[in-house]
Amino acid sequence: LEIAAVTVPDDEKLTALLQEEVWNKNELLLEMPQITLNTCKLGDSYCFVWPDEDGSVEITYNSPNCLTAVYDPEHPRRMMYAVKAWSLGGREGRTRAEIYYPEKIERWITKAKATGKAENWEPYEDPEQGIAAEEVNPYGVLPVFHFRTNSPYGEPEHIDAYEPQDALNKLS
Repeated sequence: LEIAAVTVPDDEKLTALLQEEVWNKNELLLEMPQITLNTCKLGDSYCFVWPDEDGSVEITYNSPNCLTAVYDPEHPRRMMYAVKAWSLGGREGRTRAEIYYPEKIERWITKAKATGKAENWEPYEDPEQGIAAEEVNPYGVLPVFHFRTNSPYGEPEHIDAYEPQDALNKLS
């Protein structure tokens, strides 16, 4: 799989801007083959799009192990929200999560040494760094793009080889 071109229909000026300001600055020529490979290996991959400190568009790959999209059951192609969660490590074993909606962003953290049950989560904020527990999404759209091998969620391209490989492993 290979992306042949990224263009804006009927607008050469915007196409050039897109290629220079987004494609080249994010080194997507190098990143997209890895994103494609991971999508085929894992079934899903995500790209998170958000401005960096300079206001430029930053596109970052996210594994389905830390980010997932949730789709509207009545409109299966419509993403309702996306959840990004990661372990903070350390002795407390806390986990942070951010939930992205078109209209807002919520930030959560688990209580010390807590499991993932809903009652163990509390809003996360860090006033010193200017991080609020909830803020308005200034763009009004989800900043997540979902790459997948199937819909609504993918499966690894090599899934049909799991059972034969297990049998070979057992025989040897």
